[in-house]
Amino acid sequence: MYRCSDASQRIVVLKDQKNKAAHADSAQLACEAAGAIRTVSSLTREADCLRLYSSSLDGPLRMSNKTSLWSNMIYGFSQASGSWAIALVFWYGSTLVSRLEISTAAFFTALMVRSLSNMG
Repeated sequence: MYRCSDASQRIVVLKDQKNKAAHADSAQLACEAAGAIRTVSSLTREADCLRLYSSSLDGPLRMSNKTSLWSNMIYGFSQASGSWAIALVFWYGSTLVSRLEISTAAFFTALMVRSLSNMG
C-alpha cells in the first residue's frame, strides 16, 4: 500500500520536473519574442511569434498526455487497492460467518482491524 503511494508521488514529481524543463524552452521563446517587439516593423511578426510559441508547446503537451495517463492509472490502482483488500476481507469473513466457523463479532473485529491498519 505504502509502496504504491510512494511510487505515485515519485511519478508526480518526475512528471512535474519534465514539464518544467519542457516549458522552460517555450517560455524563453516567448520572452525573447516579447523583447524583440520594440519597433513598428517587428509588430508584424506577432502572428509568426504566436505560431512559433504554439508549435514549441506541442511536444510538451504530447509528452504530458502520455505521462499523465500512466501516472493516473498508477494513482488509481494505489487508491483502489485498499478498497479491494477490504472487499476481500468482507467477502471471506462473510463466507466464514455463513458456515458458522467464526462469530459475527469476530468477523467485524477482523474487518475493523483491516480497515484501520492503513492509518498507522
